[in-house]
Amino acid sequence: MKTIAGLLLAGCLSATAFAQVFAVGAHVEGSPLVRNDWYPCVVSQGPPNYLIQCTNIDGTVHDWRVAPDRIRADTGQSAALFKKMLAEAFKLGDKVDAAPTGVALGWHRCTVLGWSANGSEVGIYHLRCQYPNATLDVDVGAHDAIRAATGDTAVTAKAPTAQGGNGGGTVAQGAYECWSSNRPNLTLNFTVRGANQYTGYNGSSGSFSFDPATQRITFMGGSLDGVMPEGFYSIYYVPQGRPTVSFRSSRGSEAAFCQKK
Repeated sequence: MKTIAGLLLAGCLSATAFAQVFAVGAHVEGSPLVRNDWYPCVVSQGPPNYLIQCTNIDGTVHDWRVAPDRIRADTGQSAALFKKMLAEAFKLGDKVDAAPTGVALGWHRCTVLGWSANGSEVGIYHLRCQYPNATLDVDVGAHDAIRAATGDTAVTAKAPTAQGGNGGGTVAQGAYECWSSNRPNLTLNFTVRGANQYTGYNGSSGSFSFDPATQRITFMGGSLDGVMPEGFYSIYYVPQGRPTVSFRSSRGSEAAFCQKK
């Protein structure tokens, strides 16, 4: 025999489930990649697993399959934030000041190569920055250390060197999760097992070399050997303390990136 409490609980669960039902064409907010990063979306297919079409902060649109707990009623907040940030965004070719390794290590003169969303509502700027000892392509979050060029930025700090779990100039050990075109790319996932050794997503083993001076990382053997077209290269760096491998074209644009979990 059901208790009153049990009936009330069942009623609450039913109400909760009902509240999650959105019709095709409904304007909603979805969180397809990272929890608590909400995008303005439109429902194109109903439950149990919704298909939603979401607008990224850079204006591009993608279709995502999401569970009911990754969709909510449209609050207008995400759309307003995206519109505001798109209007305020630095444009391709703009000169900016940036501190890719933190303000404490100094600001640098940079040029905007591009801007995209990668699972975060703040977006990511792709920059080419001048250091005393190098010119490097780096990524900086749109809410992080980036500002309009002041004209008096001193380029005093050396180019950043990678800091890994085993000390400076090494690649941090652990599992790396990869993304390309704003979507998870499981075939790029890998795990650094030890000094210059890694395992690919399919269990294949390989090695890699890393040059801290240029940040270049080269994979040999295993699933990442030759995974990118000819002319592409990879760099390893630690933006905002997050070990990252970035796959770049010969022009410096980012095709995919992997971050340590």
